[in-house]
Amino acid sequence: MERFVKMICKNCNGAYEANAIRCPFCGSENEAEAEKRKEQLLQHYDDEAKRIAAEVPKKAVKKGTKLLLYGIGIGLGAAVVIIAVSLFIHWVNVNAGYRAEQKHLSKLEEYFRAGQYDKMSEYQKKHRIYGITYEKYYEVSGVISKWERVEEQLSDSERFRESNPELAKTCRSEAVENAANLVRQCNELIGDTAFRGNEEVLRKLLTDGMQMLESYGITMEELKE
Repeated sequence: MERFVKMICKNCNGAYEANAIRCPFCGSENEAEAEKRKEQLLQHYDDEAKRIAAEVPKKAVKKGTKLLLYGIGIGLGAAVVIIAVSLFIHWVNVNAGYRAEQKHLSKLEEYFRAGQYDKMSEYQKKHRIYGITYEKYYEVSGVISKWERVEEQLSDSERFRESNPELAKTCRSEAVENAANLVRQCNELIGDTAFRGNEEVLRKLLTDGMQMLESYGITMEELKE
């Protein structure tokens, strides 16, 4: 049996199904059905809007999380590369510095063993190597340089003895003071508990220095004054 819902057209009084959007007889709009469909359409749009509003933040968060993790990954990768490069450069510099240090030590030891202290001193000055690593050598170079200065002052004293007695006296006085300090320094270096392997050379330099002072008539008593 055909189902027929009573719906009377307001325009022509024709009867037709209630779910029809228009009257099949006169074509007038079924206002009740039109309003119903309008509400359904609006509800559909509202539901769709709520669904999109709920999904978009999730997608945004998910995408943002991926971007954040990607950025963190890139940052960590870059940091690892930078650290690796820095460590490599440091290793290269340390290695190069070590090789240079060993080269200097080898050359200085060669001069030291051969008794070529003037060349040893020049080598140190040329390459500016005075750190604790080279202490064995610059102690000897320093003592030699100071004895040479004392001898130079005594030589000047002799040279000016006749022409400028006052200047000669000043030169001798300064030489005696410097020599006294140098003798004390040599004894301290020789008696130092840190063994550097230059003690015998320093003893010889002290002995030679004292002999040089005696040749200029300077005695130990004069140094102690």
